[in-house]
Amino acid sequence: MFYQPIVRLADEDVLGFEALLHWNHPDGTVRLPGQFLAQLEETGLISGLEVVAEGVEKTEQRDFFRDLGCDYAQGWWFGRPEPRR
Repeated sequence: MFYQPIVRLADEDVLGFEALLHWNHPDGTVRLPGQFLAQLEETGLISGLEVVAEGVEKTEQRDFFRDLGCDYAQGWWFGRPEPRR
């Protein structure tokens, strides 16, 4: 498992870390979060999620999301994923 910082765009404070995950489905395939989180929300198993802009790799992307009013972001611009120690 790898962790990547989540940063508040207003002041770039690191608020925490996201665990980058995937699901090894019983059929032998690997499912990425985008393939199973929506199903969990639809069934009510998870709710009240906050939106985090992901994949921020450039200053322009950071500024774009901040200007849109996004509160949080993560990506290589803030820090590369690190293995758990």
